[in-house]
Amino acid sequence: MKEFNFKSRKKEYFKITLPNDKVLFITTPTKAMASKIIDIYKDFDQKHADESMIPDLYNLASMTMNSNKDNVKISTEELIETIELADILEYLDNYMQFVTEQTSQKNLKSRTTH
Repeated sequence: MKEFNFKSRKKEYFKITLPNDKVLFITTPTKAMASKIIDIYKDFDQKHADESMIPDLYNLASMTMNSNKDNVKISTEELIETIELADILEYLDNYMQFVTEQTSQKNLKSRTTH
């Protein structure tokens, strides 16, 4: 009998180091989180960095960082106080590249193993 166990599946993580030297291992997003990411990015692209988007970007960064291996919680307020907007944007870009790479690899593997 063939079996699949979510707990034993090898996962890839996106390692980040925060300004306070805290290290987090970020996971790929769930479907619900991915939908939120897409909505915020879509709005961000259409508004071209409208100032009203800044809280959403920090919320998005917090949401993605909170999806980490050790369940360390990072508040939006903590990010606002300690990380510049340009760094948040760079983090989100790098996180999205990680997600794209992971999903592309998974799709390629699943298509080639059948």
